[in-house]
Amino acid sequence: MSRRACVRSALWRTIILCVLLGLAPAAFAAPLRVTASDDRTLTLHVELDPPDWQAVAAAGPWSAYATPSLPGFAPVGEPGAPRVPGLGRWIAVPPGHTAEVEIFNARWHELDGRLVAPTPVPVRRVGPDGEDVLGEELVLPGETPRTGEAVLEEAQRLAMVRADAQAAAAILGEIREWRGHRIAALSLRPVEVDAAGRARRALASADVRVTFRPDPSAAGKRASGPADPQFSGFLLNGDRLAVWPTERSVAAGPLKRTAAKGTLLRPELRIPVTKTGLVRLDANTLDRAGLV
Repeated sequence: MSRRACVRSALWRTIILCVLLGLAPAAFAAPLRVTASDDRTLTLHVELDPPDWQAVAAAGPWSAYATPSLPGFAPVGEPGAPRVPGLGRWIAVPPGHTAEVEIFNARWHELDGRLVAPTPVPVRRVGPDGEDVLGEELVLPGETPRTGEAVLEEAQRLAMVRADAQAAAAILGEIREWRGHRIAALSLRPVEVDAAGRARRALASADVRVTFRPDPSAAGKRASGPADPQFSGFLLNGDRLAVWPTERSVAAGPLKRTAAKGTLLRPELRIPVTKTGLVRLDANTLDRAGLV
């Protein structure tokens, strides 16, 4: 990969991380506010103006395409699919629960059916010295890249062929662990696009409700710490960490922490040694013990 491609990739990863962690500049503060938060639900309200449109900086057939934008939202989309405004935030999920999300009380801005520009497709090209160079290309619906080989997963290739309609949606990502708590990414995409790639309507206002449902199998692997609420500012419902019971660490099998007194930088660990020689200690073992 070329240095320019590496820098571009790193820059996009930084931008996406900032959006998800709520660290974007104040000028791009998202119009999303918490209206209710308890042990059972998290309710949010959003109010939006109609999207602005930026023309595609390309000639020919691209003159009919444009990209919708909203303050506080970043352009998102699968390669080749319409590029629409998206917003990401993190929520905390209580111990022993899963989460579901729904949109209700929706009001809409009717749009003019403008063609939405697709998300650029990553392509691999051959550089001047024969090395692989990763770039991107705008590809018209139904066509393939002309300047290189598309770098896509199979699901992305199929999605480009199907050209499905995109409804306005609130989506919960996979639940992950953070400092012994369980969190999930909540994303909002307010612009609806039909199968022909035309924007039909966008949310004017709506309520978004996340419901927490008991699930005995949903338990964290690590123990939570009493100071965790101090670091929860990026969570929409981070105040709940001071209320919810902490996650329990799973049984660590033969790997145990000792209760011996002493000054240690980390919890003391006893490793069973059954033969002479090197003893392998891998990351999974440390993770089960709650040390990483």
